[in-house]
Amino acid sequence: MNDKLSNRLHFYYMDALRIFACLAVIFNHTNERGFMRLSTDDLGSISFFIDVVMSTACKVGVPLFFMMSGALLIKKEEPLKKTLMRIPRILFDLVLFTFLYYIVDAWLLGQEFSVSSTLTIMLASNYWHLWYLYAYIVLVISLPVLRKMVKGLDESTSKYLIVLAFFFMGIFPILSKISPSGINDNLNLAWLTENVFIYPILGYILENVIPEDFFDKAKIIKLWVLNIACFIVSALCEYFFLLEKVGKEDTTNGYFDERFLINFCIVNAITLYVTARFIFKNIKMNDLIKNLLQEVGKDTFGIYLLHIWFLWKIPFLFAIWTKIEHTGAIGYHFGILLSCILTFVCAGVVTSVLRRLPVVKKLF
Repeated sequence: MNDKLSNRLHFYYMDALRIFACLAVIFNHTNERGFMRLSTDDLGSISFFIDVVMSTACKVGVPLFFMMSGALLIKKEEPLKKTLMRIPRILFDLVLFTFLYYIVDAWLLGQEFSVSSTLTIMLASNYWHLWYLYAYIVLVISLPVLRKMVKGLDESTSKYLIVLAFFFMGIFPILSKISPSGINDNLNLAWLTENVFIYPILGYILENVIPEDFFDKAKIIKLWVLNIACFIVSALCEYFFLLEKVGKEDTTNGYFDERFLINFCIVNAITLYVTARFIFKNIKMNDLIKNLLQEVGKDTFGIYLLHIWFLWKIPFLFAIWTKIEHTGAIGYHFGILLSCILTFVCAGVVTSVLRRLPVVKKLF
């Protein structure tokens, strides 16, 4: 395969992954309407397990974004100054959108907006979804070190790293929970499981170390079997944990804890990544689909920045989403997915327009 064709294929499956990851992030911010809805279900009911699976599935959004960043940025050979020059734009977005969101919140609540309070909050915490920008700045700062670290990775060591991450992110928390006295924290490879480390490294490994043809159709099917098994284990762990936590009353009583929703996110992220790459390597797309993928893929960062407004802050849209989400059994479980898709579309249309405006387009 020539380099030009390879780059084109790479671009399209990356865009498809960005779109899926962005939708997952939106669902992750639906709170009690979707992501935290399992807290109102009867424990062990079909409804409970449907909601657990949906909440588990959405956790892959941010890891996929980190993986794609690692795949694209770690392999770059560039001066330190050029790497760090990515920070001002992200920092500007962070400050601007933090202020805009707090201004809107103050207006909606009829409160006075405080610049000093907002700056204090920014230093100690973050506005809802904007935590990702803090983490992305940390990733950029770390890139020069990560680039040096990965140069010694061969295929065998890379696979060993993935196995270690699978154990300490997926198995270790479960063992620690079921062990009568817990497990000494000094036995945990905590540094390995940090999102801004493991997922960018995984993206780099999948793109540059492990051969692309290693993940043939048979291996991808096996990955999906493992992925489904991991979903089942996560759902059962969440069930037994909540059963113990809230008492054996067959209800969650409004209690929510996501600790077992993220155990095997690494398996889901790898599975989705290599599956998307395999599919886009082996299908033919017409120009309309190609152009649509490219256009929407470019909009995903803006959609991430804007989606909270369209999901929660605009009254007439919120009324529509509420209607969709409370229309019968189908609406209860899957209406929230339609709300997320429509939120994605609304934010996408606005982003697409803003990306074409002078000066403003630099924000996106």
